[in-house]
Amino acid sequence: MSVPPRPSLTLQQRRVRLMLATFPMIVVTGYVLYKRLVLGEPQKRFSRPSDSATVPGVQRAKMETEKPKEG
Repeated sequence: MSVPPRPSLTLQQRRVRLMLATFPMIVVTGYVLYKRLVLGEPQKRFSRPSDSATVPGVQRAKMETEKPKEG
């Protein structure tokens, strides 16, 4: 059972498809920028956990490798 080949799209059809695909992204980006620049909403940032908090045993390994201070 063979699938017939798709007919190629005309230039106008490709342009309309591109507009339909990009229009939602442009609207959302514009809305977010409006909220930030006009309304003064702060930019959302993702918090990064510290390296020692993400890898278990890192603090213990750091303590074992540090040399004791001689006074």
